[in-house]
Amino acid sequence: MTPTVDVCNLALSLVGQAATISSVDPPEGSVYARLCAQMYPLALGELLESHAWGFATLTSDLAPLAEVRPGFVGVFALPADCLRVWQVRAVAGGEPIDYERQAGAEGTVLCTQTSTASVLYTRSTNIPQLLPPMLKLALAHLLAAMVAGPIIKGDTGAATAKSLRQIAQTLGTQAAASDATQKLEPLVVEPPWLKGRN
Repeated sequence: MTPTVDVCNLALSLVGQAATISSVDPPEGSVYARLCAQMYPLALGELLESHAWGFATLTSDLAPLAEVRPGFVGVFALPADCLRVWQVRAVAGGEPIDYERQAGAEGTVLCTQTSTASVLYTRSTNIPQLLPPMLKLALAHLLAAMVAGPIIKGDTGAATAKSLRQIAQTLGTQAAASDATQKLEPLVVEPPWLKGRN
């Protein structure tokens, strides 16, 4: 089974369903597979947007467009797989600059006060094999929260969905904290003689 199917089966077990699906892309004939196929991209997208995950974050130079937007110097096409922009820089490695996303003819565009731009963004590509275990667990709980209502129905389904979403948020926060330790942060050491001068 694929990692996506594993997450879907875990989500179904969290709502008390013993059903084991074998395919969600395309979905097999069961109602559970169709429900997971519909909700899985939404659950994954929500988690990917919540944090600049190392496995899903890229830096890319942006292609300038011929469009002119009042109040901006540059208008750029965003990468096709861009889910969320985290930072924009005039040059790679430079200081972050202000930007604005606006509607374009074919998706959103990025507007800046510079004629060149580099973007740090989260890609929307479905990459389940790269998901860290803690994030997979958060994803399974979030997916379970989304399918709980249609499967369980009524007040019980709503309560189950609410409880599962709270667990998913806690697990997502823990996964984000773990992911944040996977990059080098510069160590700033203030000499003792400088501390007294503040």
